[in-house]
Amino acid sequence: EVEYNIKINQMGFGFRGQSENTAVIEAAKAYLSTRTVPGDLQAQVSAILANEVKARQIEYATLVGADMRIIASANADRTGEKFDPQGLVSTVLSNPRQIKASAIVSWAELQKEAPPLPEGFLRQDSLIRYTVTPVRDLQTEAVIGVLISGDVVNSKLPIVRNTLSAFNLSLIHI
Repeated sequence: EVEYNIKINQMGFGFRGQSENTAVIEAAKAYLSTRTVPGDLQAQVSAILANEVKARQIEYATLVGADMRIIASANADRTGEKFDPQGLVSTVLSNPRQIKASAIVSWAELQKEAPPLPEGFLRQDSLIRYTVTPVRDLQTEAVIGVLISGDVVNSKLPIVRNTLSAFNLSLIHI
C-alpha cells in the first residue's frame, strides 16, 4: 500500500503546486469569463502540463474548467470536450479539496487521450491513479478550474517489485 501510494502522493504535491501557477490560474480565469483562452497562454499551460507528464513519468495532466470541459492538456488536443473521469471533477467542484483515487479507464478513453504508453503496452482497460486538485482564483478563493493528473499503473512492474522486495519476495515466488 505504501509503495502504491508514494507516487500518488508525489503527484498530489506536484499538482497542488501547479494549481497555484500563475499561467494555470490565468488560463482558468480567461476560460471562466470568455470560454476561450488566448493561444499563447493555452500553449504555455499545455507545455507546463507536458513537463509534468515527463518529469513525473505519468500519462495524464489536464486542466478542466468549472464546466468540466478541457481547457488544456499534455496529450491529444481535446479542448472543449467534457472530462469528468469517474465523477471526480464534479466531486471536487462541489466539495473543493484535492482527491486521490484509483479507477479503471476503458481502452477507448485511453486512446482518445493518446498518452505516452510504455512499449508493448496491451490494448486493454487500465488502472489509473488520479489526483484531482481545485484551481482557485487567488483574490476570491473561488474554484475556477480543476487539475487532473493520472498515472497508468498497468505494465509498471517497479510498483510490484518494490512491494515484493519489502517483504523479501521475488516475482519468481509468486
